[in-house]
Amino acid sequence: NRPSAIRYPRGTGIGLELPSIDERIEVGRGRVIQEGKQVCIMSLGTRLEECKIAAEELKNKGINSTIVDARFAKPLDQELILKCAREHEVMITIEEGSIASFLNYNCVVLKNPHETIVKQTIWNKFCLSKEVSISIDLFRFGILLFDKNQAKQHFIVRMS
Repeated sequence: NRPSAIRYPRGTGIGLELPSIDERIEVGRGRVIQEGKQVCIMSLGTRLEECKIAAEELKNKGINSTIVDARFAKPLDQELILKCAREHEVMITIEEGSIASFLNYNCVVLKNPHETIVKQTIWNKFCLSKEVSISIDLFRFGILLFDKNQAKQHFIVRMS
């Protein structure tokens, strides 16, 4: 029950500048690398450069993205995660392929997947995709989980 961090390569990371000795990293706090409005890409571990490439590809398609470096798996920066979930239509987590990982799955969260016909169509295509293991339809949010070892399941949850 102690803080945990992801180990980063020292001096050999892509574009990595070592922080000055005076720079302090607050335990359990992520950092926003790039601000956007539509999609949030949250990275944990050494996949930040891939997230930047993905954000650039999305930008070329007219989609602006926030990039977040989560930094800590334990404790999670819950405030930052919830803020990103509230402010973006789609939230994606990216991390190293580990069984006991950040969320235990790679995850995509879609805000209001039933809001328009376009969003509904995209949601349905995702749910039917062989890449998606678990889809959870909460009406106001759709959650997609990717895990090759998990049997395909679809859940619909409605609160009254």
